[in-house]
Formats: sequence, C-alpha cells, structure tokens
Amino acid sequence: MTKPNFFIVGAPKAGTTAMHQYLQGHPNIYMSAIKEPKYFCEDFPRIRYVSSEDQYLNLFKGATPEHLIVGESSTLYLSSAVALQNIYRFNPEAKILVMLRNPVDMVYSLHSELLFQAIEAEPDFETAWRLQNKRSQGLHLPPGCLEPAYLQYRTIAQIGTQIEQLLQIFPKAQVKFILFEDFTRSTQTVYEQVVTFLGLSTDGRTNFDQIRENRARRFNALSNALRDLRLAYRSSLLPVVFKSSLFMPIRVKLTRFVQRLDKLNSVRLKRQQLAPSLRQELLYQFKDEIIKVQQILNCDLSHWLS
Repeated sequence: MTKPNFFIVGAPKAGTTAMHQYLQGHPNIYMSAIKEPKYFCEDFPRIRYVSSEDQYLNLFKGATPEHLIVGESSTLYLSSAVALQNIYRFNPEAKILVMLRNPVDMVYSLHSELLFQAIEAEPDFETAWRLQNKRSQGLHLPPGCLEPAYLQYRTIAQIGTQIEQLLQIFPKAQVKFILFEDFTRSTQTVYEQVVTFLGLSTDGRTNFDQIRENRARRFNALSNALRDLRLAYRSSLLPVVFKSSLFMPIRVKLTRFVQRLDKLNSVRLKRQQLAPSLRQELLYQFKDEIIKVQQILNCDLSHWLS
C-alpha cells in the first residue's frame, strides 16, 4: 500500500488549506481527501481521524504510480510533542513543508476559526487568551472542545521553538519553510517553489482562487448540530466498528459532506483589528519565538515585531 512521503505539518492559519488544495491538482501529487487526519498526534487521541496504520494508509488508496508525491496536511503536527518524531519513524526520508505566520496574527485568526467550528465558545479573543491557564487545568472548557490543547493559543504559536525541534529530527534539506505573507503576495511563485522542492516539474497552474478567508457562522443552530455530530461520532460505541478500514470510504464521504455543510453555513466576515495594547502584549509574549524564526530562516522579520 502507498506510503506518504510528504507532510504539511503547520502552522494553523498560515495558508495550509490553500496549499493542500493547490497541490491536489498537480498530476504527480496525491494529497489525502481528508485534510487534518492527525494520525501521528498520539498525544491528542480524541481528535485523531484515524488511530491505526491500516486506517491511515487507506486514506491514500487512490494514489497511483504516477503520483510520485503522496501527502497529507495536519497543522497540529508542528505543536504536538510526539508527531514529528512519529513521522520520522514512519518515513525518515519524508519531505516536510512548514508554513509560518506572525504568531500574533495567527492566534487571533485561529480563535476566529475555532469559534466558527464551535470548538471555542468565548467570542472575545482577549478573554479566551486569558482563560488559557484555567483551561489547561480542565476549567471553562467549551462543550465542543474534545482536546483542550486546541485552546492553548500560546503553545500552538510557539513556532520558533517548534521548528527548532523539527530540525533536530529532520535534515534541513528535507524541510521547506514558507512565510504566509510571501504565499499571499506571490502565490504562484511560492507554489512553484514547493513543486520544485518536491522534485517535480511545474504543471503550469495559473489559477489560485482564495480558499479560506475569515468566516463566521450563518446559522448557529446548524453549526452546533455539526459540532454535536462530530462529538457523537467520537464518543459513541459506533466508531469501534465504523472506524475500521472497511468503512473508510463511507467515512470520507460523510466527512466531506459535513465540510460542504460547513462551507454553506459560512459568511465572510472582516475581522476587527486587535486593540493596540493587546497587540503589544502579544508581541512581547512572542518576541523570542519570532527572533528564533528569524535566526533559523536567516531572514528579516522585523515587521513581525512592530
């Protein structure tokens, strides 16, 4: 069975969904139909889409010999304590793509996305930020949050420390870093750089539709119903059978159906600017992380610090 040799490991809200979908269109690349399988996140067992290698490999059954690159995207791999090492054990020659964003903007955007998915219930970002310590103790957790680590914004955005650890596991030649602002400003150029990194020829793609903007729920009731469906799926006795490889095609279809409903239930929403005082507090919080990224990538990120 085909074994993945390419992983987009993060970070959240840094363009990974768009990159996943763009690469899906390349004739020599097979990306899993389900984004975020989280198989290697053994430290987050309640949110893994699959829990056995057989189930995981079934996500790539559609790959053919012409698919020289077979990959998936799970943005929590970067912040997981075990996922990167697990990927290395699984395939030490795998290529790794890391998409990075100013951590201040990243956590603010992540809060909006988790609100949309009904994983976060606190509408005010500053309040959610200050709840992190209590939530790490199991307090003030929303009903839709299966994994408290989702709401540890500070930890998820420690991207300097995370890529430092990544490069202790994978050789630098097997890793490519992309900055979110480069991707949004020069999408085609960055896409072609990734294709080249993967050892493939460009497919001549010129159409790069914007995949995901800041969004809000159209109908709260539908969003909560979809959330409850996901909760029931993970907590009932049904998954014991339903998660078997035999049912994988049905699971994939159901998951994609729920994702389409999510899309229909979304409206574009312009996010308000962070209060200057809170932004300065977050910049101070993430200053050392930004400096680490700057040093590892050998690039000027002074604009992230202002």
